[in-house]
Amino acid sequence: MKRTRLVLLSLLLCAILIGCFICYACNKNTDSMNGKADSPGGTGQVNDPELDDPDRDWEPIETKYGRLKYPDDLFEFLETEQTEDGNVVKVLFRAVINEKKIDLFEIGINGGEGEPAGKLTGSDGVERTLYLRFIELDDLSDLTEGERDRVYAMQESLNFVLDHSK
Repeated sequence: MKRTRLVLLSLLLCAILIGCFICYACNKNTDSMNGKADSPGGTGQVNDPELDDPDRDWEPIETKYGRLKYPDDLFEFLETEQTEDGNVVKVLFRAVINEKKIDLFEIGINGGEGEPAGKLTGSDGVERTLYLRFIELDDLSDLTEGERDRVYAMQESLNFVLDHSK
């Protein structure tokens, strides 16, 4: 009787372990197919808990030197343009309101016009200086008051970008 219980308990434990292994293997395979492999033999992309955070209030702007962050609530009206000159990357932030494009500010990484305004540490671990070039807004009289307020808020978001860069 005791031996039968021991055998049944052993079989149950083996079945649980095999089930756990199968679930783990299936989950790893699904992550690999979704481009989220975290092993060197995978796709080269790593799970990024920062991007997976459902409570984040920003959207990423990827550069070759690291990630800049822009407020989520204004991102749908944002257009960015990246240019490279040697080891300097410039990111121009532009509002798009009713198909009108309005330059807001430019951030230079590792150099550029403007004043040093922060730091950005890339995935390579190197810390680079951010340079801010503030752009005077064009005439906005053809926009509604709400649209003008949105443009002003988008330009003021440069503080968010600088504060959330690491």
